[in-house]
Formats: sequence, C-alpha cells, structure tokens
Amino acid sequence: MKFPCELGLDLTKSTTNNIDKIYSALDSVIEYIKANLTGEGKFYALLKIATAARSGIRRLKDAVKQNDTNVVFAWLARNIFELDLVTRFVLKEPTNYKRIEKQFYKDEIEMFEGYKRLIEGFSVDPGIDTRLDDLKDKWESVDTDKGMPSTTLEIAEYVGATEEYKIFYKTYSKYVHPSIWLIFAPPELKQNPGFSNIFLMKSQKYALDIYDKVASAIEDRVNKNG
Repeated sequence: MKFPCELGLDLTKSTTNNIDKIYSALDSVIEYIKANLTGEGKFYALLKIATAARSGIRRLKDAVKQNDTNVVFAWLARNIFELDLVTRFVLKEPTNYKRIEKQFYKDEIEMFEGYKRLIEGFSVDPGIDTRLDDLKDKWESVDTDKGMPSTTLEIAEYVGATEEYKIFYKTYSKYVHPSIWLIFAPPELKQNPGFSNIFLMKSQKYALDIYDKVASAIEDRVNKNG
C-alpha cells in the first residue's frame, strides 16, 4: 500500500462521510504497523497514538449523529490536537520514542503512589509496592535520561506549535474545564454552532495530520529499507 493516500476532503464541511474516510485512513496505517513494524520502538509509539486518534474520530462520528453538546466536541478536538502534538514529538528526534516510554513508567508510578495516599486508612493491596518497585526498575532501564516535557504547552513549544496551541487553547479550554464562562453563559451561547463547527473542523484537521505524518514515516521507513 502506498502512503499517504489522497483523501480529497473538504474540511469546511463537517460530514460523517469525511469522518468515515479519516477513520479508514487511520485504520490503514494502524493495520500496516501491526503487520510489519510493531517491533520498532518509534512505530510502536505511532501505532498507539494513531489508535487513540481513531477512537477519537469514532467518538466524533457518534457525537455528530447525536447532535451532542459543544462540551463534547471541544473535549474531542482538544484530545485529538494533543495526540497530534505527541505525534510531532515522536517524529522530532529518532530516539524520542524512548522519552515516551520513560514517561509512561513515570506516569504509572505517580498514579500508584497517588492511589496509596488516597486509600490511607483502608486495606491496601500488598502487591502495590511490588508493582511500584517493578515500575521503578523499568523506568531506570529506559535508555534515556529525559522524559517528555511536563506540560502540553512545553510539547507545543518543542515541536514549533506554540502560537497554534495558545490560539486554540483560548477557545477549547473554556469548554473542557469548569470555567466561569461555562458556568454562567446562557445555553444558546454555549451551544453556538460556530463553536461546534470550529471543533469539528479542528478534530478532522488534526486527525488527518496524524495520519499524514504516520503514513509519511511508514513510506520513509519502507523506502530506506527497500
């Protein structure tokens, strides 16, 4: 299969047909990596990101069919945008997938340490400490001394998307957090179709960017290795 494919989408129109094409495009690179490249760290990371993006696009189609709230559309747009930033992060440097692996272990360590604190005074599974020791060993074994940047803004800065992040964040953040605006705005303003159209178009744009970048990485890998 030749990547990337020409999808011929008009992103000024938010149609389920567009969304189906994007879903199929992501599915094509996911299946290719599963069949051919899962043993390579960079492509394993791209597989997981593309799979998450495909799930977001499937949820977007459901939201369109159900005429869902702008809160849902903003949440989906935000998630797919952040997945796009992580895609760019992976591809920025050849060994950045190791930084993602290290971050994965760090995140899980923090989750279990937080869990232990939250259940203080209750019965604690003795296996948690064993799990934490195992995770710390794995974290130390990853061959890099860096994790990922600690915030989404820092990831955006690293991949050269600072202004893009700041502009988009000003809009979607009002919906995905219990902002004062979200609490007090009248329903007809919160459900303004202008906002929903922006979120729909951005969701598709960033999902397509993920597809294009993953597909191009596959092509480069195949061409390099014959």
